Amino acid sequence: MKKNFGIVVMSSLLNTEEKKKALRIFSEFYNNVSPKHQKRIKLIWCIEDDTEQSHNILQTISLEYRVPLDCMIITLFNEHEIFKNKFNLLTIHPTEKYIKTAVIKSFELSIPIISINTTKNKDYVSSSCGMLVSYKTTEQIVINSLKMVEMLYFDEEVLKIMGKNANEDFERKYAWGLKQFRNSRN
Repeated sequence: MKKNFGIVVMSSLLNTEEKKKALRIFSEFYNNVSPKHQKRIKLIWCIEDDTEQSHNILQTISLEYRVPLDCMIITLFNEHEIFKNKFNLLTIHPTEKYIKTAVIKSFELSIPIISINTTKNKDYVSSSCGMLVSYKTTEQIVINSLKMVEMLYFDEEVLKIMGKNANEDFERKYAWGLKQFRNSRN
């Protein structure tokens, strides 16, 4: 059996109704694949606030749609445990707070990104190492993102190439500065 396919969603700005839509749409993908594939798929939803209410809302919605879900609170993003877990894809939705750090850390680990097509995101994510989704309605963003997730799930070669390109992008743009920063802290 192939390795697990982890998807990390960073999207704290969604309200409860939008979270429901996002998980309902993901559940359509998740519940339509075979049980063998379901065992491989792991969805991690990162939330910026540490309120128990946010966590409980997501857990309740995930149970309603029969989607296993891990919630993680984002604190110091680049030291966060999501990067200790092996995952294959990072999706960033209407949250801009961590975009640069998320891109750098993801690319360092050869992880492609799906994000909203904004001017800021275009600076970080190219088509060779990620995918940009047109910004329309929240529901349309989630639907388009999931189409990309599905395509990458079933085409591991493209995912692998994008991961390789992401790491090369990291080496070309960020590695030297990051190494200098890390050395200055020691």
